[in-house]
Amino acid sequence: DLTIRYQVSTQSLIGADSTAHFWIPNEPVNADWQQVDFNAIGWQQGLNGMGYDTFGTFDPDIQTNLQAQLQGRHSSLYIRYPFHLQPNQATSIEKLTLTLIADDGYVAYLNGREITRQNAPLTQINANSTAVQAADEDSFVKPPTIKLTEYTNLLQAGSNVLSVHGLNQRATSTDFLIKATLTATFPLSDSPPSTKTFQ
Repeated sequence: DLTIRYQVSTQSLIGADSTAHFWIPNEPVNADWQQVDFNAIGWQQGLNGMGYDTFGTFDPDIQTNLQAQLQGRHSSLYIRYPFHLQPNQATSIEKLTLTLIADDGYVAYLNGREITRQNAPLTQINANSTAVQAADEDSFVKPPTIKLTEYTNLLQAGSNVLSVHGLNQRATSTDFLIKATLTATFPLSDSPPSTKTFQ
């Protein structure tokens, strides 16, 4: 066995209080809305945790309340979470993880490429698409972590974007929530060492 002692640091790329741009589909969204170089002019801006809940259950997670714009009108919400990487960071990420609370579903993209979906139709989706089933709200207490390390090659120095097409089961639903966090682990030279063993 070969054991290497190395040092790591975990950094939040998209946090619980991060700012994001969002689009309410009163008009068709641009086809390239998921791309990193897309110009989000005309999009609204708000804090992470977007949606509404008429019963208040999700209130602790909602920082941008969109009930007036969504309920009874739209089952879709488009969100762009921008984040920045230094040149040395873009090529040295050892672990990339996503936590996404969604009531009811979503399709997520990293720099334009789909990376994961939940409760979403398997076919191509649009502004009229709906979640195929209701979310398991019990899982929101401790949402699962989605490993994205295989997609680190999509990242680049400078501007990056996590894009999420949020889906409700129906436009008249009493609640809707999208909240994403993205975390990366980098090697460091000035922190306590960790150990990794290769066989």
